[in-house]
Amino acid sequence: MKKENTSLRLKRIMSDRNLRQVDILEMVKPFCKEYDVKMNKSDISQYVSGKVEPGQDKLAVLGMALNVNETWLMGYDVPMEKIPSFKDIPTAESLKSLSDYINLHPESIGYLSILCKNERIEKEYTEKSIAQQCNIPLKQYLDFENHYKNIGVDKINSILSVYNFNLSFILGYLAGATGTRDEIIDMMVSQTSTKNRDTIKNLASQMMEMDSEELEYVSKILNEIRPEDQLVSQKFTKAMDDFYKIKTEDET
Repeated sequence: MKKENTSLRLKRIMSDRNLRQVDILEMVKPFCKEYDVKMNKSDISQYVSGKVEPGQDKLAVLGMALNVNETWLMGYDVPMEKIPSFKDIPTAESLKSLSDYINLHPESIGYLSILCKNERIEKEYTEKSIAQQCNIPLKQYLDFENHYKNIGVDKINSILSVYNFNLSFILGYLAGATGTRDEIIDMMVSQTSTKNRDTIKNLASQMMEMDSEELEYVSKILNEIRPEDQLVSQKFTKAMDDFYKIKTEDET
């Protein structure tokens, strides 16, 4: 049942989050660019005043930028929270794995910070828009991005989610950048089903000795054999490639 309209819902968000129209415009810009949707200051003003109801494409962008259910944003009596897809829901085990890895390798925060900063710049997001989307204080985000400060695994995961970084990928990325040979193998094996772990452990041990071209070839074969595990294959290929490069640099 529709109880309100987009104007009232936007005003509620602005009041609750202490946002201005210009803040909303800033938040939607990267999504407009990514999905080729045009939205300007006048559009936001008309939506807030109630003179115009946004079309479906602009509702979708507003919903993503404000992290709310677009059906709720239209005024319907549904939960306000945006319902994430299954792949976006981190498990307690994966969050603990990330937390444990960061505690074991404090320098990994720097790698995460640089990864996120580069992605933010590439997508032309501002620090403020990321902080608002993640619902964390701007100072905390800046501490994470600029000073490599551990602001907590939940908040870090929120930042990673903005860039659609899967936690499984992040764990592999960090293992490749900061881990030892055995840690990378253990990480790879832990992400696979029990029945395949002996096979994967043997394969991972061999991959540790491969160069970039060999890894790319193995990754293509894995993708053809198990296309449903393509992301996993890419993640471990990246981890192994990073490890090989670091090892080669250390030897020279």
